[in-house]
Amino acid sequence: MALTIDEMGSLWEIPNLASEYIDEQTLKDIGRDALMGYDVDVESTNERFDQIKLNRKKAAQEVEEKTTPWVNASNIKYPLITTSAYQFNARSYASILNNNNVALARVIGDDPEGEKQARAERVSAHMSYQLTEEMDGWESDMDCLLLALPTDGIAFKKVYYDNIENRNRSDFVSAIDLIVNNSTKSLKFTPRISMEFSLYPYEVMEYIGADLFIEWRDEDPDDEKQEPIEFVEQHCRIDLDDDNYSEPYIVTFEKTSGDVVRVVANYRKDDIIARADKIIKIIPTQYFVKYECFPDPEGAFYSRGFADLLGPINDSIDTTLNQLIDAGTLSNMQSGFLAKGFRVKSGQLSFTPGEWKKVDTSGVALKDSILPMPVREPSIVLFQLLGVLLEAGKEVSSIQDVMTGGGGSNTPATTVLALIEQGMTVYTAIFKRIYRSLKVELNLLYNLNKLHLEDGVYRNVTDNPQAIAQADYEDASMDIRPAADPSMATDIQKAAKSQLLMQFAADPTMNQYAIREEVLKSAGFTDPEQYINPPPEGPSEMEQLAMQKEAAEMEFRDREIRIKETELGIKERGADMDEENSEAKRFKDFAAGVKSMADAEEAPKKTILEETKIAKAEASKTTK
Repeated sequence: MALTIDEMGSLWEIPNLASEYIDEQTLKDIGRDALMGYDVDVESTNERFDQIKLNRKKAAQEVEEKTTPWVNASNIKYPLITTSAYQFNARSYASILNNNNVALARVIGDDPEGEKQARAERVSAHMSYQLTEEMDGWESDMDCLLLALPTDGIAFKKVYYDNIENRNRSDFVSAIDLIVNNSTKSLKFTPRISMEFSLYPYEVMEYIGADLFIEWRDEDPDDEKQEPIEFVEQHCRIDLDDDNYSEPYIVTFEKTSGDVVRVVANYRKDDIIARADKIIKIIPTQYFVKYECFPDPEGAFYSRGFADLLGPINDSIDTTLNQLIDAGTLSNMQSGFLAKGFRVKSGQLSFTPGEWKKVDTSGVALKDSILPMPVREPSIVLFQLLGVLLEAGKEVSSIQDVMTGGGGSNTPATTVLALIEQGMTVYTAIFKRIYRSLKVELNLLYNLNKLHLEDGVYRNVTDNPQAIAQADYEDASMDIRPAADPSMATDIQKAAKSQLLMQFAADPTMNQYAIREEVLKSAGFTDPEQYINPPPEGPSEMEQLAMQKEAAEMEFRDREIRIKETELGIKERGADMDEENSEAKRFKDFAAGVKSMADAEEAPKKTILEETKIAKAEASKTTK
């Protein structure tokens, strides 16, 4: 019978649907289908799992009995894979657990009053405390994961809320214990995930007592033997309401019989996408996180590790070493043929220095009765080849002299940093993949806190009586990511970058307080502020000198501008005066022209007047 969206959304609250809501025949059908799907997935992983088991033997230095070329011949296993795995673990483990700061909340959007940042700091402190202190086993499980990852190439974490202990858990799951069809591209889109696990009989009784398991067999578990019982937890899809759409469920069944002991809904109401009360899609809740070393080049689900890359090289090194040792053994302990007539006391002969043995040779020279095996000294070519193979293995596994304490002591910081980054290229890429997976794990824990965290516990950890867990753990304005820096994954890198920073310690334009704080953090000090005098409230002496220098430069620039403006004004006034002088000259010339013309007009009049005056004078003289 089809269920409504509200009814389906409330199914996740039921701890075990198999106890009351599913009939016995349906449980058998579910168990049969789940077991068939499990067998199909196992078949697709057989080849890869066999290789992983072989890689584990090589990493563990397991020595098998060897009878060729003779019994007890040299059987050395060179620890190339082992060294790469342990160095990878040592570097990555220290980087992730950096001063117990694992989680870091980042603010999204504007935060003018700083409320989001304060909430982010509370969430960061609480989640880091949860992972390192409250969640027993998280740190050791991460240690195991980082050791298994380079060998297996892939590892998993299961993030969930433990209904028995009432706390969050994040358990390490081995590569061969999580079965997914190898043609699957990702955990998000696979139709089926099967996790193998085992419980002791007393643990099974605890699960039954907590209503998490149903009693699936008549006889009680044998408490005297205490042999673990193997189960499979399968995240799959089942059409329980007969609406022709398979919903996400988690089915737990016994591995050998397929008997179902638990069925729970793997979705909540918010995961149901519907239109007009019609279900379009249901998104299953994510429990597992995939950690990988190198993606499979053919696109298969199960990734590759250092053991897959170094395996052929390691085998060649083992063969070369054993051949060199066997050749040395033959050379040091000679053997050969004795003539039939050569008579000597039977049994093992041992010689001490200066000792001679008496033998019967029947008149034949002793050297003619003995033919040593034609054995050569160990080959120098094989020894040179061994060096080439070792160097190739170091390049693949990123084992460089500068990263193991070698290199010159007077090498500049920039050179050391460049060498480290070049040698860490492969490792840095892997660490970024770990960083990406750890971010997914932290976000799953963030969502669990949003659902299950109690306010009282949260206030005790954050030392804030006003803090409310449900209000702080909202995902609209918060992003959770690892506190570790994926681009600076080793202490050597941090030390080299700190040395580079200290070269700017005398620069007045740099923040001296911030430089020294970063250097102490890189050295591993959890509270560097207590070792540094706080910066003065006002500007420091260096900052004052810098400010005075900047003010003087600004005043000098202002003076230059004023001088240029004055020169420009003078030039402009000179141009105006030249123009005025030119205008005055033109006016003067015009006036002179006008005067000349007036003079020219007045000249004849002046002449007539003078002539008249002269005539009058002469006439007057005549009269007299």
